[in-house]
Amino acid sequence: MLWVALAVMALGAVAVLAWPLVASRRIAEVPRAACDVALFRDQLTELERERADGEIGAAEAVAAKREIERRLLAAGRALEAAPKSTDRAFARGPRLRLAAVLAAVTVPAAFLIYLSVGTPEAPMFLDMMAEMRAQDAERRAELTHLVDLVEERLAEAPGDGQGWGLLASAKLRLGKMDDARNALAKAQQLLPPPQAAEATARFAQTLADVSEGQAVSPIRQYATQAITLDPANGRGRTLLAIMAMQTGDEDEARKQWSEIIERVPADSPFYAQAKTALDRLDRPQAPAR
Repeated sequence: MLWVALAVMALGAVAVLAWPLVASRRIAEVPRAACDVALFRDQLTELERERADGEIGAAEAVAAKREIERRLLAAGRALEAAPKSTDRAFARGPRLRLAAVLAAVTVPAAFLIYLSVGTPEAPMFLDMMAEMRAQDAERRAELTHLVDLVEERLAEAPGDGQGWGLLASAKLRLGKMDDARNALAKAQQLLPPPQAAEATARFAQTLADVSEGQAVSPIRQYATQAITLDPANGRGRTLLAIMAMQTGDEDEARKQWSEIIERVPADSPFYAQAKTALDRLDRPQAPAR
């Protein structure tokens, strides 16, 4: 469909360019005497203005007026004697040949320019984008269905803190921030501190995912809430360490990685991640060449 649209656009552009050449055009020939008549009339008008403003004397004005009127009369007689103005048609043959050359050159040239500086793979890219949108719509539909199920469950068991935590992250992925915050607040009220901390850290991680790390302040806020509820929460501290690394604050990052190693079990994935990160920070930097 894209190539068809491009072809139609190219033909339309050629048609617009060639139409003035193909269309029948005629031009009227204006006799030279008619131009002289108009010129002398303007000179008379200008002479009257100068005489009224005192720029020219009365005697000079009379002499000049007589000379201009003499020339005007002569031009008028020439105009009456001239043949009536006729329309002269432009030669059609050369114009048709020029239009054909224009069409033969413009379309291939546009195609070659598009291949060199355009995006020939655009149809494939558009298909990929359409497939991605379809997948996103499918995931969103599944997530909406999950939210409906969780809300039905919470309507029957409003004291399920884990359910509220799950609902908070799901609402956040659907872009319903206010509902997500309210669900997280209920989860924090109902769950014991370690579980509330994990729900809060997961909320912060979901926020980082949906914002692609751009919502720096709220991500840091919820990650800080998580480690306040439970200082041993590895997920919250990992988020804080990663954000510190992104902003170039190696001291803060080292602090968070070290806290993870001290507080988190050795078999935790957060422990291994913190160990690797600290080893990288402590590794001597190779001198720049």
